[in-house]
Amino acid sequence: MINCPKCGAENMIGAIFCRTCSSKLDLDDLRPEDFEEKGETLAKKAGAVAQRIIIVLVSVVLVAVLVAMLLPVSGLVETSAVDERNISRSVSRFRRMHTNKLTSKYRNLDFDSAEATSLANFVFGLRPSAQPVATLAQEAGTYSGQGNLTPEFLSVEFLDGGKIRLVLRALLFGKLPVYCTLVGRPEVIDGGGISFTTYSATFGKMPLPGTLKNVVINNISALFVGDERVRRAQKVITGLEIGANTAKVSLNVR
Repeated sequence: MINCPKCGAENMIGAIFCRTCSSKLDLDDLRPEDFEEKGETLAKKAGAVAQRIIIVLVSVVLVAVLVAMLLPVSGLVETSAVDERNISRSVSRFRRMHTNKLTSKYRNLDFDSAEATSLANFVFGLRPSAQPVATLAQEAGTYSGQGNLTPEFLSVEFLDGGKIRLVLRALLFGKLPVYCTLVGRPEVIDGGGISFTTYSATFGKMPLPGTLKNVVINNISALFVGDERVRRAQKVITGLEIGANTAKVSLNVR
């Protein structure tokens, strides 16, 4: 394209007359700068279009990530089948573990996913959980979360291969429900305590790579680390056998 020296209209290279003012295009009057300026204009337009495309693509990706992070998680462990008698029994077991008042009767304890979920929500004072026995209600914790996430419910699911799936439903800024999921393998540490090897971490349905896993790990582990009773109970555990929906806990009985 070349510009008409008279009116400045754009014309195809090789044109004899200007398509706007019909003036004859005298190529001898055109300067190299006329072509250079047009080239610069085209480059600027192309750059602006590319920039807008990049902005749109980045915006679409960010929206997709945000939606994935806020999607609810299915398959949470239901606790409705756990009645007062079962939760009372589980709380009694937990009390004996963290007070170290164990007898041979409690050398091995069995839990299914629903019982473990009910006990965890009762101990940490989360909701909704199986209704606690009134006389034991004072034992419930009052953990209020850390940062902008307030824990509301913890699902504990035992899986094949010694793995466990923990799903923490929490309120972001006290209003927006979000889900933090950890899948890993708990193992007993020599001398007392439980270590946890993380296999995957997701926020909503968004997998978190690398160091971003710590966002989920920190919010879930804060529940266990922040409760002194849980730390004391872990110290008497000598063995864990985890399978589909079941966990067998071996305890150090004096």
